[in-house]
Amino acid sequence: MSFYNEISKIFGGNGGDIVQGYNIVIADGNALYIDGLLRILEVGENSMRLLTKKVILNIEGTKLELVQSCGDTVVIKGDIIQVKVEK
Repeated sequence: MSFYNEISKIFGGNGGDIVQGYNIVIADGNALYIDGLLRILEVGENSMRLLTKKVILNIEGTKLELVQSCGDTVVIKGDIIQVKVEK
């Protein structure tokens, strides 16, 4: 069972539609999981910018740390204040 496939089915997709662009999971405001990454544009303690397959994500917070980057997936930890989508 895939988390994203199950969500896609809830919203009327065929189970794979939702994973075509980018996906974000915020865990308790302290960790951020993103897949669909193309490139890391900017990394800082208070902000990060990431290019995904469809948009640029602007992450703001404090004590931000890029803890994992593997393929099209990144994990960021810190005090996540907001994630803005730039189309």
